[in-house]
Amino acid sequence: MDFPTKAIIAILNLGLAAFVVHIAYEYAKVLSLRRRMPPGPLPLPLFGNIFSFPKDKQWKKLEEWSKNLDSPIITFWQGSTPVVVCNDAWSMADLCDKRANIYSSRHVSVLTGKIFGLHKFNQAGLPYGEQWRLHRRLTHTAANVQAAKSYQEVQANEAKIFMADTQSDQVDFTQALMRFTVSIVSIIAWGRRISSYQDNVLLAAQAFVGSANLGLPGKTYTEAIPWLARMPSWLNPLPQMLRRLAVSSNKYFYALSVEGAEAPNDNFARRLLREQEEHGLSKVEIANLTGNFIGAGVDTTTSTIITFVLAMCLFPDVQRRAHEEIDAVIGSDRYPDWSDEAQLPYVAALINETFRWRPAFALGGPPHAPTEDDTYNGLFIPKGTSVIGNLYAICRNPREYPDPEQFRPERFMADQKNPPYPNNRGHNAFGWGRRVCAGEPVARQSVYYIVVCLLWAYDIRPGADKNGKEVALDPNAYGSSQVNRPLPFNFRLLPRSEKSTKLIKEGAAAAQDALRQYDSESTITRENAQLLSLD
Repeated sequence: MDFPTKAIIAILNLGLAAFVVHIAYEYAKVLSLRRRMPPGPLPLPLFGNIFSFPKDKQWKKLEEWSKNLDSPIITFWQGSTPVVVCNDAWSMADLCDKRANIYSSRHVSVLTGKIFGLHKFNQAGLPYGEQWRLHRRLTHTAANVQAAKSYQEVQANEAKIFMADTQSDQVDFTQALMRFTVSIVSIIAWGRRISSYQDNVLLAAQAFVGSANLGLPGKTYTEAIPWLARMPSWLNPLPQMLRRLAVSSNKYFYALSVEGAEAPNDNFARRLLREQEEHGLSKVEIANLTGNFIGAGVDTTTSTIITFVLAMCLFPDVQRRAHEEIDAVIGSDRYPDWSDEAQLPYVAALINETFRWRPAFALGGPPHAPTEDDTYNGLFIPKGTSVIGNLYAICRNPREYPDPEQFRPERFMADQKNPPYPNNRGHNAFGWGRRVCAGEPVARQSVYYIVVCLLWAYDIRPGADKNGKEVALDPNAYGSSQVNRPLPFNFRLLPRSEKSTKLIKEGAAAAQDALRQYDSESTITRENAQLLSLD
């Protein structure tokens, strides 16, 4: 063997030895830290617990570990990075509600944070601080309780158009529901409604469905081994794909905002551009502030309503009682309205039970992170650690929800004696502490209008086979996306009265006229938006 070959082999061996020593050193630090943190499965060197997760429904594995370890709060490891998971309502409330002053930040993830840029420009990923407070305050102006009240007429009219679509054999139910939810947030963000199923904003929103899955535990090796993000794209194409997607999405939503600023109706984009200099907002920040209405307000609301439909098929006695309440308060001679909401306590409880029974975010949305080292019940939680609320496990805990698989609106009735819960809502479908969903008032109104209108007009039944026998539906047939949505299932909407059927047709025509002020054709596509500069 000649000298150059020996030298090369020696260098490679030295490099390998240094790598092994580094891995051993990092693993020793992990094992030392692990002894002080909440219990969890033993991590492997370099990889942590990423091989322990199933390909989907990771929340079930987290619940299983919690039960096996007899601890509501556990730790798993993404590589050498710990992640704390609260599997009961009380531990999550103790940390993120009661200690919100330190548990309101975000861990900077590799893919969605450093590469996609959420930790720099987007309220969902920004660390707790002045920039986040500004984004939150600006969003609040467009989505708080008072602002939401101003959208009630728009939501009521869009719901009437949705109801007419449910009578058409040409329109898929989920497609009609997506149009409804996207149209609401598009009016708020950019001052124009979505009237066509080929609208570019609707198509963009549909493309976003399932896009948050990279944040699921154990989903990618890159999150566990950050240096993989620096590899050439031909070896690891995902980081470069995310960078391109971030740029194209930001250009698209900024272009929509510039267009929205010229709309005849006041909207969020117009106010942001008018106040851009005052607040020192970049174009990318404006794109993220407006685009968040699509990212946070469409898939979750749509999935919640589809879950409601599944629940009505599976629990006809619940639907029957809701029908009785609606018939007594509204009847069949007029459309439901927001003024009815206070007189429909069972329907309100039914909506809360929908949020609880199958929460749209099985893992409670983006993780929280403490801004300083903390100790909880003798367990150490380091600064910057991701803290996840496993809503799947929380909502199935029989201590707070006896017979959790049953759909029982009575849990949320004011006159019922129910087990205690950390907050007055009785659930955490919209998150915790200072990071609670800013769009909750708007989302609740949208869900109310669709739920009450469907119950007012229809008997919601499982689909029937060729012999007329109702098909059996699986209450656990849900997809693997981070947003928890039922897999497609067969159901029927059977009209409850001729009067309501007639009102649906008449109501849609009147609603179209009332919403005509928001009708305008957008010229913005993802393709022509790429010509813009974000500098």
